[in-house]
Amino acid sequence: GARGLQPEFDWLPDLPPLGGCLDLPSYVVFACMDTEGAGSVPASAIRGLASRCLGFGAREAAQAAAVCDLSQRGTVTYRDFRRYSEHLDRQRAARNSPEEARALSAFRSGLRSILELASQPDGSAEKAGA
Repeated sequence: GARGLQPEFDWLPDLPPLGGCLDLPSYVVFACMDTEGAGSVPASAIRGLASRCLGFGAREAAQAAAVCDLSQRGTVTYRDFRRYSEHLDRQRAARNSPEEARALSAFRSGLRSILELASQPDGSAEKAGA
């Protein structure tokens, strides 16, 4: 994979730390890791995410995975990932300007709208109107 990461992390874009990965809603990031739709991912996926998107070193990435793996079973549920993601959002919001916060909110809202349209059944009025 890119930057020496395992192939399961190839979906992560080459972005500067705290870049675009964190702009995505947590459910999108989690869905990209949970390709089987199991509702949980290996803790190693969180380590890879922390390393790649957050710019964490190996020790800090392992700590991030441990914080998310509350059951200590080597897996992370969406609920636990979302809590961690919300924590990161709060930290980021404290550093962001009001303009940056509005831009992020608009981006996420637009993405939700696109995903809602994409999930409409073929022939639906919503999809036809897009």
